[in-house]
Amino acid sequence: MYKVTSVLFLVFISLISISMLLNMGKYFYDHFNRRFSDNGKSHATALFDENEQPQISLASDKNETQYGLFNNLRNISYKIDTGINRIESVYNERFICKQNFINVHGLFQHILCRKTVEDVDHEKMVIQDKYGRLHFPFAKMDIKPQTDKLIDFASFVEQNVSPFLYVQYPSKINPLEENLPIGISDYSNATIGELIHSLKSNDISILDIRNEMLEAEMDWNSAFYRTDHHWTIETAFWACSRIIEHLDKEFSLSLDSNSFFRNKDHYILRKCDFMFLGTQGSRVGWYYAGSDDFYYYVPEFDTDFCVEIKHSPYEIEQLGYDEYEKTEGTFESAIMRKKFIENKYPTSIVRYNIYLGNNYPEVRITNRRNNNYHIFIIQDSYGMPVSPLLSLSAHQITVIDLRSFSGSLRKMLMETKPDLVIIAYNPSIFSDDRMFDKLAQ
Repeated sequence: MYKVTSVLFLVFISLISISMLLNMGKYFYDHFNRRFSDNGKSHATALFDENEQPQISLASDKNETQYGLFNNLRNISYKIDTGINRIESVYNERFICKQNFINVHGLFQHILCRKTVEDVDHEKMVIQDKYGRLHFPFAKMDIKPQTDKLIDFASFVEQNVSPFLYVQYPSKINPLEENLPIGISDYSNATIGELIHSLKSNDISILDIRNEMLEAEMDWNSAFYRTDHHWTIETAFWACSRIIEHLDKEFSLSLDSNSFFRNKDHYILRKCDFMFLGTQGSRVGWYYAGSDDFYYYVPEFDTDFCVEIKHSPYEIEQLGYDEYEKTEGTFESAIMRKKFIENKYPTSIVRYNIYLGNNYPEVRITNRRNNNYHIFIIQDSYGMPVSPLLSLSAHQITVIDLRSFSGSLRKMLMETKPDLVIIAYNPSIFSDDRMFDKLAQ
């Protein structure tokens, strides 16, 4: 027993040492990179040869010997950084103990009280706020090209198809509070503000869920998962109720005139037996920021659905799926995917996908117990729980994800003539051109 414990301890220490070396290498590279980038007359030129080890050539107007020591250190730090990237690339693809390594690395970052954990992809760098919740960075961006395309699409819909509504899903960052580490800024809410202002200037109907949350004095932290960039299923249910209320009031629909579908008493709130580690948490491990409990709603009343899913070319060619998938039955059997709550391993499955299972190019949900309204929704992953819950109060919901949709969106709308068209986006999707370019097709 003593020998086994000793071996395990040595393995643990070895992993900690590797993590330490990687971070030290990263630190030295960043430190000397800043040293030279601050000098306006010095710049680095990399001389690459497929069969040779990379070197660094420094060009400067000053005497070369003045920076001799720093040149050597810079070469060393460059090689370390190159090694780090190679190690990361290899272990991402082949490392059989990948998650264990991530957990140990995250534990080390936690011990060092680091509030940011770098990633090969800078956009996936993980930031921990003062409440211990995880975030991805959101940089400044020019939202005007996206806004123009959105306005043009809304005009097309209102002139040729049906009324139009833009629903703004929230950022994980509270717009009224700065809670990120010193020196780190998040521009998601500022970008939303620019978009909303432009849409209002063009008389486009808007439902800003952020405002609804603030008016309801909702606890922003508990509205989102600690380790994931999505809102919780409970928050999605609440947002769906606000959307129904808005549609009935502003568009004179009768989706839920007696508030039956918005009443939590008509649902069972179940808890998954296993923990949930979200997209951000899976990059730093559960020792860094912990994990989440996962709850989901199941209707307690009679339901009868038909769900038709069109799979993407990738799913067909690489995963062997049929082009179309059809499920029928109750909400639980036709819409819910039990594997997302039955798998005990938190990093091998995304529990958030409990409803429908994934983001698909096209989904048609038909409620056989309801004969009113066809609502057409263009959405991102924030809508994955919202649209199925909304389908309980409508006859048909068509869901489109433009990231994998390959048809003509406008032609489809002209042929189906829904009663209402909704675009519902969260700010993290603003930088994905597919979500806006395909609006013109």
